[in-house]
Amino acid sequence: MRCSEAIRYKDKSGYDIIQLAVIHRSEKIYNLINIIGERRSVYRMIEDSSKNNMLHLAGRLAPLHKLKLRTGATLQLQRELQWREEVQKLVFPSYITRENIFMETPDMVFSKEHANLVKEGEKWMKDVAESCSITGALITTIVFAAAITVPGGND
Repeated sequence: MRCSEAIRYKDKSGYDIIQLAVIHRSEKIYNLINIIGERRSVYRMIEDSSKNNMLHLAGRLAPLHKLKLRTGATLQLQRELQWREEVQKLVFPSYITRENIFMETPDMVFSKEHANLVKEGEKWMKDVAESCSITGALITTIVFAAAITVPGGND
């Protein structure tokens, strides 16, 4: 790598480029972990000033511009879960349940941050199910009407 020092640079919040990639859902940057093998073990146990590990950071809600890449809350939530699973592969197993200074596990952070998305997803699923029920009823009515209609009319 040409700029191996760049990977160690931290922003004003204390996050380096890989932590920011996790927060901002930047897959290409995140995949650099595989390229920089010697730092991979560091990222497996790295924590910020609030004792948030990489899985806590992945549990935060994605930026709005990333969420909008998927239509509907259900698909957005699916993508968030996939991202979380990917980051979970990186951290040590003991970090999956490790608490930050607010006594929150990564699961708790994810649940809290995504509560509104879950509610929107439930509403969307109910609306889709209702639409399908109405469509099904209309189709059934038409098929039934066609089945009892005598060919050739009432003559």
